[in-house]
Amino acid sequence: METSEALVSKLTELCASGVRDRLVAKGLSRGMIWKDGTLPEDSPKFSSRLTNDLLNHGYLVLGCAIRLRILAIEQSLSVGPVLDDGFRTAAECIEAVVRRGQRQNDRGFHLTIAAAAFHLAHYGARSYSLLAENTDDLNLVDIEVLLVALMQRKLDDLESLCLNWLVEDEHTDEGIVSSLESGEVDFDDADAAYVAICQVFHRAVANFDFGLRSGESAFVEAAIEALDRCIEAAEEIKHVPLWWICIVARHLMDDLWSRSLHQTLPVLPNDDRWEELRSNFIDLLCQRSVAEIDLWPSQIAAASRVVDESDSLVVALPTSSGKTRIAELCILKCLASGRRVIYVTPLRALSAQVEGTLARSFRPLGFSVSCVYGASGIAASDVDTMRSASIVVATPEKLDFAIRQASDVIDDVGLIVLDEGHMIGLNEREIRYEVLVQRLLQRSDASNRRMVCLSAIFTEGDPFDAFTQWIRADKDGEAIQSKWRPTRQRPATLEWKPTGGWLEYQVSGETVFVPRFIEEQPKRKQRHNAFPQNRNELIFAAVQKFHQDGHAVLLYCPLRTSVETAAALFLKLAKQGYVQSYLTPESASEIGKAIRIGEEWLGANHVAIQALRLGIAVHHGQLPRPFLAEIEALLRRRVLTVAISSPTLAQGVDLSFGVLIFSSLWRNGEVMKPKEFANVVGRVGRAFVDLDGIYVLPVHEDDTDTRDKRLSEFHKLVRDARGRELESGLYLLIHHCLRKLQNKLGIASSEMAEYVLNQQPAIDEIASTGNDLDARQIAVMLAEFDAGIYALVEDLDCDISEVAAKLDEALKSSLWLRRLAIQEVKAQENQIAMLRGRAIHNWSRTTAPQRKGFFSASIGTESGLQIVDQADELGKLLDSATAAIKSGDTEQLSMDCCELANILFVIYPFRPKFPKVWSESDWKAILDAWISGATLHRVTDTVGIAFVQQSLVFQLVWAIEAARTVLASIAETKDDDETSESEDERTYVAICITYGVPSVAAARMLEIGMESRLLAVRLAKELALTFTTRTDLLIWLLQCDGVEPLLFSETEREVWLNFVQRNEFYFDPWQRRNELYKFRLGEGITLAIGTHLRLQPNDEGTAELYMPDFQWVGRTDSKVPSDRPMVGVITSDGEVCVRDFVAPELPDWLKTIRASS
Repeated sequence: METSEALVSKLTELCASGVRDRLVAKGLSRGMIWKDGTLPEDSPKFSSRLTNDLLNHGYLVLGCAIRLRILAIEQSLSVGPVLDDGFRTAAECIEAVVRRGQRQNDRGFHLTIAAAAFHLAHYGARSYSLLAENTDDLNLVDIEVLLVALMQRKLDDLESLCLNWLVEDEHTDEGIVSSLESGEVDFDDADAAYVAICQVFHRAVANFDFGLRSGESAFVEAAIEALDRCIEAAEEIKHVPLWWICIVARHLMDDLWSRSLHQTLPVLPNDDRWEELRSNFIDLLCQRSVAEIDLWPSQIAAASRVVDESDSLVVALPTSSGKTRIAELCILKCLASGRRVIYVTPLRALSAQVEGTLARSFRPLGFSVSCVYGASGIAASDVDTMRSASIVVATPEKLDFAIRQASDVIDDVGLIVLDEGHMIGLNEREIRYEVLVQRLLQRSDASNRRMVCLSAIFTEGDPFDAFTQWIRADKDGEAIQSKWRPTRQRPATLEWKPTGGWLEYQVSGETVFVPRFIEEQPKRKQRHNAFPQNRNELIFAAVQKFHQDGHAVLLYCPLRTSVETAAALFLKLAKQGYVQSYLTPESASEIGKAIRIGEEWLGANHVAIQALRLGIAVHHGQLPRPFLAEIEALLRRRVLTVAISSPTLAQGVDLSFGVLIFSSLWRNGEVMKPKEFANVVGRVGRAFVDLDGIYVLPVHEDDTDTRDKRLSEFHKLVRDARGRELESGLYLLIHHCLRKLQNKLGIASSEMAEYVLNQQPAIDEIASTGNDLDARQIAVMLAEFDAGIYALVEDLDCDISEVAAKLDEALKSSLWLRRLAIQEVKAQENQIAMLRGRAIHNWSRTTAPQRKGFFSASIGTESGLQIVDQADELGKLLDSATAAIKSGDTEQLSMDCCELANILFVIYPFRPKFPKVWSESDWKAILDAWISGATLHRVTDTVGIAFVQQSLVFQLVWAIEAARTVLASIAETKDDDETSESEDERTYVAICITYGVPSVAAARMLEIGMESRLLAVRLAKELALTFTTRTDLLIWLLQCDGVEPLLFSETEREVWLNFVQRNEFYFDPWQRRNELYKFRLGEGITLAIGTHLRLQPNDEGTAELYMPDFQWVGRTDSKVPSDRPMVGVITSDGEVCVRDFVAPELPDWLKTIRASS
């Protein structure tokens, strides 16, 4: 008998990368390029024995892995990763033969076995993707169909498949006997045994399904025991395919149960609220169309730690490897403890997506989920949301601003999730993110609040250890790290050669190529040369070819300005006939909403709208947010399968593609950083869609040296992206500033500490009077210093003699201090002196009220003092604009906003980058159209719309809120009578500019999902709406009760219906239903109290009763209101109690709206 040691040794040998002349790598390489078993012309030649060798090796490894798993279970052994490696190797061997191989009759069987092996290797998403094609075309037998449904997590299908098969007469015991006794020629003892085994198999799957739904392990154990009998019987009748299906199903069920949420999410018997939410959460996930019943390997380690709320977590996983589910489990525990959650996302687009994800998981459980995002600055209603919502999704700027306005706003928050926590670095937002986290960690109540940081994978070592210890406040414990990801990634190059586009993959050390992946096309009437002529044309030829092969494709442009240029080229090539529309007839009918939103904002002739009509999503950060949100929804639903994007989509939004094509690796004269490359590449390979994520660099260069350089840059990025360093942005900021000062002043490093501690006025002089790049950069760095110092020093009233010590205390245990501690002594002294000197200098120039205002506004000293100097004028303009909003005087509002912009746009960090050809009248015309609620495309072009998104919605809103908060702070020393308008009403100006409308009521509608500025303005004006808060808006909506408040056009009606449907006010929590039904058992059947039953509604309005394995036992006497199967327990003689978790009944008018849309 084989020992576990011998099996481990054998399996290790069989899975080694070089085994059998690199058999697996060669199989996977061939699998990348062949189709239906045929290789492209002139591609590499493979051995004629490769297919048979792969199948033989795959089944050999699979059998060995199963035997080892049996021994490991029997002997309670831990065998390490070799078992997962074995199942993965077996799966890849078989996959390499049948995924794109010849369409033979046994292909479906082999695909099923390969998928099961992937599942046992804990790659359930690969298993799902391998079986994505129509199962009707796979020639599967009934038990294979059943196993496929389980691997695809289709629990409702699983239930109906079992029932429908088991109730057929020929599959009952009586039916089998009858077939044998009838003397049918084609039905003998072997056939009877086969059907009997299949019957047991179906009942086993039914029991397992019941166990997954109920969480009762007894049914899982019964299922596994039944499958053990099936395995023995299949072996006895020597039915090899049946034996394989039975044995992989048996081990798959056992493994899946061990990784199910029922088993991995800890039970806390003394915490009733946790047990209730845990049960409801699992039920909710089980009822999704693809049931989410288990955890991935990357999530298992975290599951056991989620219930310890004192255990702050750093979760470092590759993109798309399950970080959000870990956060959800931590959120669930926090909510069970009666405390609230803040979820911080660094990008607005990501905030909106996360809100949707969390709403789907937690609103049914009865918790409110709200999003607060946008520029710095926050209205009273935003603070109310921060105080009241169970889960608040916020950008760092919004959370920072809220805490500055009211530090107690997070007093009852028990968990803060920091998404994209690796966004710590040198740029302005990264530094502010780091300072915000440090402030949160230094709060007096920080020990009562858990931090969960979701991060990309980093190189192990001191920098990451310091980051982990920082987030965990030096408590014992490790980060949760894993390099596991659900899909494989394949780098590729596409090089134009005289013979065509040469596509080359690197697969596990093997090089495989398609010599003519792109073939040259002759010139046509519209042009004078062949296609493709250059790199840009080659890119779109590649997009076309990969899309034809069934991939979703992302064309990544490192520069935002390149996105629309690329889209314009696609439109040109489409007119010439070299590329075609990517819309299917089905998807063409679903883009109308996006086109309607886009046309209102951009006009019908905008390149993004024209490209959308041909099935291309154009996405970059300066396009209108409502349009981008709809584009993202279409991509998520796979209505659109081709996108051209800047880093906004590729780095921020959680969308994945099967193929990523780089338009370039360069930005502003430099090759992109490995960190960015890794972030982008992480998006390729969609879980539950792709097995392989392909990222490609097209190269079309006549010069050999240039070509080689481009290829070398790509391969270097592929290598370097595997390890990314992490560094404190605050440390980098001070380091770079000191270096620039030292170079500019010619001072030795040994003298810098003394200089920067005592000569800050001279440094200000350098920054303010110098015209060179270094001086301008120093000025920006000083502004960031100052803003950071005000954020860190809690006691802004302290005396100047105390500020250095206060700053030291605030930076205690900071990431900056941890990274500084490993530097040379002189470098430490210089950085500490720079911070202390800057703090003392700021205190010498400002009053306590001013510092509080600058802190609240998140700005530096120079910016703040410029606002103070113009306080009177700014105050008058704010009051005038506020009065204009209240009275509906749009003309006056526009004039006031333009004057505010005139003053504030000259102050850093609010300075826009105006196009050189613009005059003041150009941007004022755009601002006038924006604040009036008019269509923008009638007064400006793409450049102007980008100006609105960046300079108005972000910079001007931040500037106005900064001015408001500074004025409010310094006004505390004056009489209240001097303030003309209430502080809350002054926020109306920023709110209206944020949404581009002249009334707060219209802005509130846009805030919660209205897609049209034009309709929002019309509703507010014609109905004279005066509400100013989100709550009052929702009350007004409820009062509408489904009645249209105005006479709408067809387009307006569609917008209105979408608005009402998506409104969170109508998302009532699901209900845990406990209902009793009378029943009668069949003749001669007796069941004990506590017996579990299935209830299957019938055509008579009652329900048939079945045991969990679908043996019929009776029928209800009571009418059953549900049209879906239920589960229950016999509670007394003649009564069954159904306890399920169901969605609420919607009001009739909302049902009508949802049906119509």
